[in-house]
Amino acid sequence: MKLSEKWIISIVTIAGFCSVLFAASPGWSQKKAVVQPAIQPGAMPDNDGVLQKQLNLAPPLKTSGMRQLGNRQIMLSSGKKMKLKDVATLAFQNQNEFAASVGKKQLVGKAILAMPVVREEVSEFDDLYVLKQSTQVIVTNPSELKAISPQFASLMASRAGNPLNMSALDKSERESIADIIANIDQRDPNDPLRLAAAKGEQALLDAIQAGLGEITVEDTFIVPRTPIKVVDGVVQLPSLEGGTLNFKTMAPVNMALVQPVATTGTKSGKASAIAAGGKSPGNALAATSGPEHAVSKLSKETIANSATCDTVVNEQTGQHEFSLELLNGFTLGNAWMWERRWDFSVGFFRITYGAGYGIGLRIPIEVKGKLSPVEVNVCDANDSNLNVETRLEVNTLDADAEYYRRAGLSNNKVFNGHELVLEFQVGYGYKLHLFGKDVAKKSYDALKGLHFSQNTRPPFGAYCPECGVDIAIPPEITETEIDFQYLKGALVAGIHLNGKGTVSIEKTDSIGGKTSGKHTITFSNKDPLGDVMTVPKTTLRGNATHSTVWYGLKLDRFQYHIDLHMIPELKFSFTAGYKGFNRSFNSPWIRLSAFAIDLPNYTLGSHEGTVNRYVFENGRKQFTKIENTTTAKPGDRVRPIAAKRVQK
Repeated sequence: MKLSEKWIISIVTIAGFCSVLFAASPGWSQKKAVVQPAIQPGAMPDNDGVLQKQLNLAPPLKTSGMRQLGNRQIMLSSGKKMKLKDVATLAFQNQNEFAASVGKKQLVGKAILAMPVVREEVSEFDDLYVLKQSTQVIVTNPSELKAISPQFASLMASRAGNPLNMSALDKSERESIADIIANIDQRDPNDPLRLAAAKGEQALLDAIQAGLGEITVEDTFIVPRTPIKVVDGVVQLPSLEGGTLNFKTMAPVNMALVQPVATTGTKSGKASAIAAGGKSPGNALAATSGPEHAVSKLSKETIANSATCDTVVNEQTGQHEFSLELLNGFTLGNAWMWERRWDFSVGFFRITYGAGYGIGLRIPIEVKGKLSPVEVNVCDANDSNLNVETRLEVNTLDADAEYYRRAGLSNNKVFNGHELVLEFQVGYGYKLHLFGKDVAKKSYDALKGLHFSQNTRPPFGAYCPECGVDIAIPPEITETEIDFQYLKGALVAGIHLNGKGTVSIEKTDSIGGKTSGKHTITFSNKDPLGDVMTVPKTTLRGNATHSTVWYGLKLDRFQYHIDLHMIPELKFSFTAGYKGFNRSFNSPWIRLSAFAIDLPNYTLGSHEGTVNRYVFENGRKQFTKIENTTTAKPGDRVRPIAAKRVQK
């Protein structure tokens, strides 16, 4: 399948994150010192909000601003540490973009009453942090602001054809308008709702419908302090308790993912199976072993001492070609909760989304090789060195299920040959509160387990337009669609992955039953790489006139090195309409970069139970000493060797 240029996460946390458009801090202040917006973030009670649910489980150890807690560190899934303030920068990127779009000085007095107020709060718990940030602005000219701020324009995209009249409101709804008027003196004298209220209830309602007055956008994130554990290749995800993620009670994902393996040493003189692998900080990979993949060794032969060779011969013939089907892999996971709330004069809309996920990445690697020559006969007065050339070619594949089986993977881990194995557990909730009542509501309830996998060619080299996968999970799968009388829309979850990869192989020369010349060959594209092994000339001792030297190679430590970034992302589109009062809540793809998996320079070893070693030792050089004044050149053959071959 044709996919994006960079192998799209993440994953991960990510190299090259976008910089924040503007620095939000509690130090911001409005130009008019007496401005006191009627709605402070969280002023309207919402017992289903993320932070409130967390507080119901346990009180925080500390609640403060980012200045006080920003240098606290969390441990990422890659094993790296990251300061909380840097996590917040990533988490609130979309929030900051909104603040930047409405926070332009030239808009003050034309579209907004004063510069926006940005508030932030950090609640520290023993197993997680809750980060909250809000941006509040008082709109005086909606038309002007829509032209400047795409987010505000989106909010106001759905408008009723006819204005909502006070006569259409019931008693409790009219009381909510009366409450605004009762507290109207707390507002700035130039607040547009205060000016409208002076003309009566209907004028105030008209102003609210037009988009005048305060708008607050608030984001809340739950950030775990330590990485999600993987036990026996299975991601352990937090349970749901009281409507929030409980990281103290972990449970496995229903289906096991791929299991990483680690490097172990070979036993001298044995062709036992040894798994290749690697380590990443904080991610020690479990040792395992798999089948050796090697050609059956031919019976070694030698030339009998009675052989005669009285003519110069230097014949180099034959080549050995081979193809290996390898599979490398790993499993990692993460979990988070995210919430966005829009507050306006007569209510709020809140959407909550939480997820835990396990990602298993399998890397099918095809290795093709050629070794030549494999049969050398020399009859001469003196022997000479022999150069044996090896040519290797490597490529990553979008492989099928049969490839996985041939590589040695057990059937219960084939997963239809998917390179990317994803497991999700998601939760979802929302509330639309208007004119003092909840008109649409879904509590954040039990998580739903999902299995969502993809075929893709893993990244290979710095540029690979056909590599990677960009996954958008349909809302009907995550059950994040809404079709309610007053609220319609959907939230779409996704995964953004990017990265680049290389393959390395450790090659060891084998000459006369001894190993030498061990070195690593690294591939970043399909171009073949050559390698030359020198079989030294034979020096006969005493009265000996003949020698046979066997040579070949061993390939192992098949390792896949990746710069992987996996970023969870989401987008949503909702339309709320109640008695003629309408708002739209939309977003582009929001990358939850703070919950990325970042694996720079991560080494993936052979997948458990699969090919991890290749041995060929059947190259043969025979030297027979004769008295002759002319030294033979490779290819010279005046007379066939009159030799008798016997089984050794």
